[in-house]
Amino acid sequence: MKKITSIVLSLSLCLAALGSVSAEGKKSIKAEDSADLNALFQRAKNNVTDVQLENAPKAKLNGNGSSKNIRVYTTTVRNEKTLKAFNDSLPSEEYTTYSFVIIPKEELEMTTNQITPYGSKDDDIWDSAYGLHAYSKYSWTSTQDINGLPYVKLTSCSGGWELADSSYTLSNRKVIFGGSGGAMDSNGIPMVSPAKKKVNDTLTSNTFSMSADSNWPAFQKTNASYGVITYIDYKRGTKTYTLQLDNQN
Repeated sequence: MKKITSIVLSLSLCLAALGSVSAEGKKSIKAEDSADLNALFQRAKNNVTDVQLENAPKAKLNGNGSSKNIRVYTTTVRNEKTLKAFNDSLPSEEYTTYSFVIIPKEELEMTTNQITPYGSKDDDIWDSAYGLHAYSKYSWTSTQDINGLPYVKLTSCSGGWELADSSYTLSNRKVIFGGSGGAMDSNGIPMVSPAKKKVNDTLTSNTFSMSADSNWPAFQKTNASYGVITYIDYKRGTKTYTLQLDNQN
């Protein structure tokens, strides 16, 4: 009976992750599903996205004398809202980019040959009892400069970590949100922007949320770096491990 229930639950999550199909033939998650991490994770795991990023998010686990790359699942959702670009004459859309990382409980201590690079896609499930979870999202609007080149205007970010095993302690949480590189001013004129960022390294809870400053410029979609980077330590006994998730383009 337990096995049947599990199968039904998995099927339900997969169906929810498929969402609706947009006019352009892309699968978009429904607005009411946007806060469902399970549905979003399944969407990312199935490589469903409304926008293909130029650079894929990355994650790294450090500890026990080694450093390993970890698989990141990512998806970008086009929100059901139409905005305007800098001059109110060009259409602009709002998006949210999600990234997920899982360290299975049997691999938390990075023992020899247990964590393979990028993990095992088939085995990963979004279940807090399964291991350490890290997730983050950043929202942005698409716009253009006076030459018609694409730009990204950051609006907010949020995310967190989950680890059900009480034998581990979580600490040293850190979040960096912002961007740098090619940008444009409020008149749509290209420029080079110094780094615009917010840093929170005093977190005591396992969730976070930040908003971009209103005076941050829009960043070039293909010639800038922007998004959110998170760090967290987990420890058991004398061993400490650090997970870094770079959810940025």
